Amino acid sequence: MYKAYNDPKSETLLTWIFACIAGLFATVAVGSMKLVLLSYPLYIFIANTLIVTTILIGKDPRRREN
Repeated sequence: MYKAYNDPKSETLLTWIFACIAGLFATVAVGSMKLVLLSYPLYIFIANTLIVTTILIGKDPRRREN
């Protein structure tokens, strides 16, 4: 996340978005609402969402003014 924030152009945003969507689909595809089964797909979804958010914040031109 540090690298994605400081050098957002080095990351491909679309790849991380697709990984986020894949985590969401994997979460929905789990057959039951057991935490043991949902924990890894939720982890993937949340982690990738955080990276996408970090890249977008890093690309914000207002951040460079400070």
